[in-house]
Amino acid sequence: MPVEPVTNVIPLQRPTDDWPAPPRAAAFTGLAGEITRAIEPHSESDPLAILAQLLVSFGSAIGRGAHYAVEATEHHGNEFVLLIGPSARARKGSSWDHVQRIFAEVDPGWESERIVSGLSSGDYLTHPVICSRLGFPCSGRGLCSLHFG
Repeated sequence: MPVEPVTNVIPLQRPTDDWPAPPRAAAFTGLAGEITRAIEPHSESDPLAILAQLLVSFGSAIGRGAHYAVEATEHHGNEFVLLIGPSARARKGSSWDHVQRIFAEVDPGWESERIVSGLSSGDYLTHPVICSRLGFPCSGRGLCSLHFG
C-alpha cells in the first residue's frame, strides 16, 4: 500500500459565494470609519479597501516613532496591506486615490517622502535594499548590477 508523504501543506476549502464575510460594524468605528463612510457614497471602491488604505497611510504618516505600549512591547503604526482583485474592475486604485488625496492635503511632504510608485514587481522594491546592504551602486529605479566572480 503506498504511503502518502507527510507535508506541512494545509488543504484549503473552496470559498463559498458569500466568502469572505463582510467585516463587522466595529471595523468602521472611530475617525477611520467616519472617513470611510464619507468616501463610500462617492466611490465604487469596496469600503474595506478604503479603510485598509486609510489605516496603512496613517501608519506611514506618523512614522515609527509613534507607538502604543502593551506591557513591555511597543506597537507601531506601520502596517502592510495587499489588495487583490481583477485589474481595471476591482477599483483598488480608486480606493487609494481618495485616501492619497486626503493625506497629501494634510501633510504635503508625506507623499514625496513616503510614497514610492512605479513598482511592477517586488524585485523593484527589494533590489535597492539588497544593493545598499551589499555596498553595490543602485540606480534608484530598482536596477543594480550584482557581479559574482
